[in-house]
Amino acid sequence: MSFIYALKRLIMSMSILLVLTCLAQAEPPVIQDFYPKTVNINTSQSALVIFAENLSDPLTVVINGESVPYTKDVELEKITCTIPPMETSGSVIFTVQNIDGISNEKILTYADCSDLNIQLPSVYPYKNIDITLNNDCYTQYKYKLDENAWSEFKGIENPIQLRDLEDGPHSLIIIGKDSVNNQLSSEPKLFTINTTEPEIYLHNLPQTLTTQHDIFITVTAKTGDPVEYLFRLNGIPSNEMISITDPINLTSLDEGVYTLCVTSVNDLGVWQSLENAACHTWEIIDLAIAHNSITPTEVLAGTKSCVYTTNYTGENVIFSWEVHNENGDQIGDTAYGESFSFTPPTTGAYAGLYKVSMAAKANGQDLYNDEATVKVPFTIETDQYTIIKDSIFRVKGTEAGATLIWDILANENDLMEVENSELIGRWERVDASSLNMTFYPADVDKITNFWVRVSVEDDLDLTEENGLHQLITGPYNILPMAEFTIILSDENGLISTTTNNDITVHDMVLLKNQNLTSPESKVVFELPDSGGTYRFSVKDNRVPPVYMEQTFSINSKETTVVLQHVGLDTIVGSVENTDGNILNNVQVAAFPMGEKYVSYKSQTAANGKYTLYLPELAPIDGWSVIAGMEGYASSLKTNQQLNSEILFSGTDALQSKTVITMVEPMGDKIYIRANPIFTASSQIDVYRIQADGKNTYYDEINFNNGLITIATPNVTDYTLIIMADTVENGDPDTGYAAYHAYRKNLSDRVLKRVDSTIDIFGGTISLTNENQTMKVTVPVNGITRTTTLTLEQIEKTTSCNATSGSDYIYAVHATSSQGKSLASGEINQILISLPFNLRDIQAGDLENGIWFLYRANSLEDMEAHKTELIPVTNILQSNYLGDGKIGYVTFLVDHLSVFAIGKPADIVPPTSTPSVILNDSDDGGDCFISVAKGQDFSMVVLYGINLLLILIVSVYFWRKKIVFSV
Repeated sequence: MSFIYALKRLIMSMSILLVLTCLAQAEPPVIQDFYPKTVNINTSQSALVIFAENLSDPLTVVINGESVPYTKDVELEKITCTIPPMETSGSVIFTVQNIDGISNEKILTYADCSDLNIQLPSVYPYKNIDITLNNDCYTQYKYKLDENAWSEFKGIENPIQLRDLEDGPHSLIIIGKDSVNNQLSSEPKLFTINTTEPEIYLHNLPQTLTTQHDIFITVTAKTGDPVEYLFRLNGIPSNEMISITDPINLTSLDEGVYTLCVTSVNDLGVWQSLENAACHTWEIIDLAIAHNSITPTEVLAGTKSCVYTTNYTGENVIFSWEVHNENGDQIGDTAYGESFSFTPPTTGAYAGLYKVSMAAKANGQDLYNDEATVKVPFTIETDQYTIIKDSIFRVKGTEAGATLIWDILANENDLMEVENSELIGRWERVDASSLNMTFYPADVDKITNFWVRVSVEDDLDLTEENGLHQLITGPYNILPMAEFTIILSDENGLISTTTNNDITVHDMVLLKNQNLTSPESKVVFELPDSGGTYRFSVKDNRVPPVYMEQTFSINSKETTVVLQHVGLDTIVGSVENTDGNILNNVQVAAFPMGEKYVSYKSQTAANGKYTLYLPELAPIDGWSVIAGMEGYASSLKTNQQLNSEILFSGTDALQSKTVITMVEPMGDKIYIRANPIFTASSQIDVYRIQADGKNTYYDEINFNNGLITIATPNVTDYTLIIMADTVENGDPDTGYAAYHAYRKNLSDRVLKRVDSTIDIFGGTISLTNENQTMKVTVPVNGITRTTTLTLEQIEKTTSCNATSGSDYIYAVHATSSQGKSLASGEINQILISLPFNLRDIQAGDLENGIWFLYRANSLEDMEAHKTELIPVTNILQSNYLGDGKIGYVTFLVDHLSVFAIGKPADIVPPTSTPSVILNDSDDGGDCFISVAKGQDFSMVVLYGINLLLILIVSVYFWRKKIVFSV
């Protein structure tokens, strides 16, 4: 411990001694500034003035290692010493030192100041120039330009600024002065101002409209002797200077407008200004025929019109179009315009190759020519794709004397063996001079598909080289004929009747009637075995009937139908109009309270009376009875009892009704017609409901010769509620008024629409367009309130599985008198019939799960395959015979919107665990792009949430300064 204590005392003593020593020492000199900084080697010895601190002690001034004499002024902290001479330029170090140390080092420069070293270019291409002087020897200067007066002396840091010089030669003399007033004059400096710009010519310029994508432009001198140039294309400069002898190469330019500006420079460095640049503007356009392709487009004569156009949408090009056959003969007249529609001939030997030629001109000059080759095959026509008896196949487009070979194919590729083709059918020429053939189908025991191949042997326009020598059409379906047996019975067993005419069965597909076959109690139909669904109606023709009338659907060949006995209770009454006249052929229906699907019907006789027969055990009271007839508003009486006379008279009589027959927006007006016709504008009120909530009555309603016109709303979504009375007192505000709701088309792709207002009695509305008919039937009590049904046929624009079985998409909307869609609870049942092409959908496909019925909430949902599958059990009738080309399917729905026939989505949204789920919903699929390919999107969201939680927890612990250690 004594040793450590002694060591501590020693260290403390040495520290005190060191501090005292430092305090006792003086500071060495510190040089703050000096002048001159540069010394002229050509002058005699001169003085160096040094400003420094700590000059009280004796000093030594050392310059370049040599001690020099000096004088000092301690109060002014200044040293004046003699600068030793040097013979060459260079830099030396000097210091000041005293007994306490050496000052900081400074640099003294020796320079040859015998010349001002001013170098000027011989030519300036500018009228305003700045000359910067850089001479270490001189601190000031003055100058004289030409014969002008001398300037004042200025600091060397200020440049010589010469402004607005005239073109031509100039002389400049400069005198420099150093820090000790030594002056040196320069020799006159001669230079020339030349601001004359060079000019150039551009050659081989494209036309203002061109189809060229590679442009080569040559540049030549005009004035000013240009030697190089730069160009700007749409404002973007070229990367480097280009010799005047080299062209401008612009390659692979896209369509669009281009402006090229070229500026040149001469050998004096004078640039052509942008204002005087040589410029040219042109547009590259695509005039190629849009439908042109390596493989010729195939156009069927008379059935498909091929429209040719170009990608150019401007107004400066004149297009002309011509069509020539293989012989060079022009077909039709020359057409003009941006597009051209070519419809091949439908008569004569039209099959062959055609050339569609397009010539484009602009400013009177030929601009572009293009052509497209079109194949027009001969055609094989028949009235039926579904065949149950002999059918004629007609040949069109070949030479009249051509040799044709007819073959039957089991599919599009494999030809049946000749000995087996008779199992499908046989051919027979219609007559000796005709190329047409009659096909006689064989007796088949199952639905049989086949294709027809026709080969032409001796028509020079239809060769194997051009691919028009052969045509395969199909598929065609032969439906076997089979017996469909309906066995009728009641709760007591088989039915026996006195005559065969007592009970008839009506087939609603083929409109065939058969009578009950006694005594077997069955009805036998010879019908096509289509594998579809048939709909039958059974009627007891006796008065009064023994059995209730009944309608049913079957898809089996033998069915037992149990009929209900007519009960003892009836509903009777009569029907009059508001004038007190009896009405015959009025439909009267009744249904018990709470019943949605069953009603019992009758009609009035010549005396205006009716009898409704009801089944056994029918309820006594709570009946709704409704009478309806075309041209009259239906009348409904509720809470009625059986076995009482229910009269439709007085206030319950049938009122002649006004029917709105047309609501047609055209431009800024909407036209409205009615039956009976309007005779005054006071007979109608129109209330407009808008999506933006601005609902109002029309104040201005115009009338002209039975036609009502109102202004078209300036909104994208609206509904018109039309109240009209043309049959009672002509006033829709008092008494009777018919209502009709018109909704603006929900899609701009609607090809055709129909509207009809239907009440609780029901009715049928049809839409026919392009030889296809869609029907909507509302049965009695199918809806619970009066509604306007709107049917729309909508164009397909997207290839989508959900709509692949329909040529069109169909929409059905039901709108109430308040302008709202009927709720699902207000619809009991509605029957919808959709058309389909028998070439695509074959017999039994809808029942066997090959094609499906789809419903969607909107057109967008349908095309995105966000659909609801309508069950097969909802199918009431499938007509696979139709007119031979178009069939129909009828099915039940209890809510509306958009309907189509299609197939399931072939792109299923990916899931983490593959699964197959079969239900009545078919979401997602082939009409959209998946969000996360090969990965469940929900897992991506889960990962993101986990990362966010981790970040939040981390920030919390960091803010709390919580540290975890392991």
